[in-house]
Amino acid sequence: MSENNISENNIINKINKNKVYKNKIYKYKIDILFILIIAIFTSSLVYLLINANNQLGIYCSDVFIYLTNSLNIAGYPLGKTSNLYLSPVICIITSFIFKLGYIDQVAIFTVTGIFFPIASIGAYLLFKLKLNRIISLFGAILFSSFSLNILWTANGTMDIPAIAISIWIIYFTILAVNKNPKYFLLAFPLFVIGFFTRYTVGFILPLMFLYILFEIDTIGKLSVLRYKNFKNFKKSILASLKKLIKSNSFKYFLVGILISLVIFSLFLVFLANKGTDLTFITQTQNVVSGDKGSSIDPGFKPDAYFYIENLGNFISSSSVEFHDLIPVLKNPGILSYFILALISGGALLYILELIFRSIRNHRNKNNTKNRKDYENKNNYENEIKKYPKKTIYLKVLLVIIITSTIIFTYKQVSSIISEILFLINILLIFNILNYISSSNNPNNPNNLNYPNYPNSKNYNDSNNFIKPIKGLNFNLLMISWFFIYLIFFSFSDVKVDRYFITVMPVIAYFGAYCLDFLSSKFIEFLKSYKNKKQLQKAFSIKNSKNNKDNKDNKDNNSENNNSMENNINNINNNSENNNYIENNINNNTNINNSNINNNSNKNSNSINNNYDNIDKNLVQSLIAIILILVFIISAFSSVGIIPSKNKDIDGPIIISDWLKNYDPNYDNKVIWTYNTRYYTWYLMMNVGAAYEKDIPKLEKNNVTYYISRNISKENYTIENYTIIKKYNNINLYKRNR
Repeated sequence: MSENNISENNIINKINKNKVYKNKIYKYKIDILFILIIAIFTSSLVYLLINANNQLGIYCSDVFIYLTNSLNIAGYPLGKTSNLYLSPVICIITSFIFKLGYIDQVAIFTVTGIFFPIASIGAYLLFKLKLNRIISLFGAILFSSFSLNILWTANGTMDIPAIAISIWIIYFTILAVNKNPKYFLLAFPLFVIGFFTRYTVGFILPLMFLYILFEIDTIGKLSVLRYKNFKNFKKSILASLKKLIKSNSFKYFLVGILISLVIFSLFLVFLANKGTDLTFITQTQNVVSGDKGSSIDPGFKPDAYFYIENLGNFISSSSVEFHDLIPVLKNPGILSYFILALISGGALLYILELIFRSIRNHRNKNNTKNRKDYENKNNYENEIKKYPKKTIYLKVLLVIIITSTIIFTYKQVSSIISEILFLINILLIFNILNYISSSNNPNNPNNLNYPNYPNSKNYNDSNNFIKPIKGLNFNLLMISWFFIYLIFFSFSDVKVDRYFITVMPVIAYFGAYCLDFLSSKFIEFLKSYKNKKQLQKAFSIKNSKNNKDNKDNKDNNSENNNSMENNINNINNNSENNNYIENNINNNTNINNSNINNNSNKNSNSINNNYDNIDKNLVQSLIAIILILVFIISAFSSVGIIPSKNKDIDGPIIISDWLKNYDPNYDNKVIWTYNTRYYTWYLMMNVGAAYEKDIPKLEKNNVTYYISRNISKENYTIENYTIIKKYNNINLYKRNR
């Protein structure tokens, strides 16, 4: 008998394992399908954008530096080697294409364009850590459809490659903290690669450490130790540090940092061998010192609220205007207002729900059952008393003081100082919210008293331990991501639309998050409304039935009184005894029937609940699919707003092509221009820089051709030089003898 039981258990276990395995395969198939959809969609956009940008031309002057740097790395000595420190990662990749003999601007368009699908797929995987698959797909499509992202994709700039790498850095960091510390071996080296793609990726590093500190809740731990009044406080700290150092998490964390330092050193050696200046160090010093940029820069905009005011344009715009070769998005569409309303409405409802839930939990906190559940938690935090309320009030006061300091000293001190204060503030806010959730709900995995919390006694720091990704940690990380970059770029007086690409994943995440939240609440509201109607109907039926039963009971009572008198008079009557037995049998059958009816009602209720869940998922999926289709159409329409021609962009191309045809031996002549970046690339030769003040030096330096732009009337005529070609506001001068 026991052998049969064992064999049956083995069969059941195998069946269960097969079900789990099939379920995993099914989920992976959905992920692969969604990733394939994202890849096809974004690749199609990249193809169209490469063609559109190739037809329009290069409008960001930095791209010319990347092109000449790529040529230098490929073995073609062109331009200044001192600029090689700028985005060496993309330049190295582009140089491989140049080495194959394909020297064209399309090469860098393709290289930078490839990062767009990488960014969108990374966004899907990142969002999927907290949201379901269909909502995460919506978030990824939303990110890919933003007008700002589309405008700056596949045009040679570093913004899309930088944000793509940033997304994957954050993704691997979360996996390293919550899933497997081996992901640190990817997160930190990838950070260095991102840093040498665009130096603003450096602000991702404090976000990585911030998420780690969320898991530790350093402020909470210090407060706990303080109020415990440990005599061996130092010993406790040292013991914790020793435990941390011996853990696998710290080992992989340290190895990841060491690998990243090696990669960082290799980049420095590479740049030093190429003879470039390490100007990014000087740039970092300028940022720390509070440099706000030059007023002569074309992007000079001292307005601190520039990015917030133009947020609608960045989401969805219907037109593009060029201001001194800088594209500016104009006329936000309906979809912009929809996303802004979605995020605002979701945030407002979420905050209100938290407030009402906190009030409700506060009223019920003295419930004995909740108190027993709290006391039975196997966590060392239960060995001490809760923090005094004064501590929380002091922390709230400190948050208000720090926030006020950031606001009133903004632009008066370095942006780095403001960001440090902001990060301290976020840690305090996390600790306060974590404490509130801890006191309100002991079973919340976000709180310190949760039995499986990683810092508890039962925490096993092994590679197999998987910690839940907590909503509070994840959402505060995304909020910090937004404000870290907003503070930095708003502090600078030089503001360009594309700088805001650094926070567009955050906008996409909260758009998807609020869609999930609001759609769930809306479906719950409809269900409660439906249930309320059903209850009202049931009560009305029950009341009418009760009234009828009351009348029947009165009649039965009078009949029962008469029957009792008859039973007393005829107590020995056998026929009446038989009737009594039959009545008992009938009563038993009625009881059984009622039990059967109750069971059937329970089964029907469980079936109805399952149908309700199916309906909820179905409705939410339908909403997401409709919005996905809408934003896919919007994305392709955003490609159409990119102009095919612009006189300011065409000017250097037309002048260069004309000169090549006019003088095939031009590359052996001395040429000075108003902008060396453009003409070094278009003429494929080293040219000199000259402004109006340098005009008297032309003949002395044996300059054959001089290209000027927007030259003043008094300098329009140059002695011994003749204008041989004019286009728009560009003049090509040739020396007379």
